Amino acid sequence: MITCLEVCGRSAQRLVSSLRKNFFLWCAVSIAVAISQGTVYAEVNTWQNGGDLQWSTSGNWSTGAIPGSADTAYFPISGVNSGVVNLGGETRTVSSLISSNAAYSFTNGTLSASSFSFYGGTVSAILAGSGSLTKCTTNTLKLTATNTCSGGTVINGGTLTLNRKTGCLAADGNLTVGGNGTFNMDNVGASGSLTQQLGVLTFTNGHGTVVLTTS
Repeated sequence: MITCLEVCGRSAQRLVSSLRKNFFLWCAVSIAVAISQGTVYAEVNTWQNGGDLQWSTSGNWSTGAIPGSADTAYFPISGVNSGVVNLGGETRTVSSLISSNAAYSFTNGTLSASSFSFYGGTVSAILAGSGSLTKCTTNTLKLTATNTCSGGTVINGGTLTLNRKTGCLAADGNLTVGGNGTFNMDNVGASGSLTQQLGVLTFTNGHGTVVLTTS
């Protein structure tokens, strides 16, 4: 005699089997559609040993190719092949850029991304795109270009310094200064007034520091 439990168990097994088949079919169809549409998937492309410090040298990147617009360009905390990375006078567009060692600097071109994260260093390249800029750790990040990235700036730690002779944040962008963060507008050597247009200036954790350096 077949019990109700046996019937229910067989039904459940058939349901699971059907779901598995449908799931794998859905995966296969999704992959086929992605391939047919030329979908590009994001990849973390790590800067590595090898170096001439040229962004355009494919051998300087872990994937063997320079980062594309869907990729994350990652400069590791180990500081391998560190120094001043030359953008070659071009606009380099990535999904995000993470520079996790203050030994890296960027020059001669434009970086465009949906997010930037810097531990420190000097950036004379232009930061552009819709991205936000986050300053992390206790080091100093110095910006010397007229930047246009519009997603706002957050200083979670350390110091973000603008060389006011040449450097500024995007006009009307929001600035958030964390409890361990310092925003330094360095006007030494500059002529004219000390000006930085901001949208909303916010201090988190009850405090933060804004410094105007004039001598």
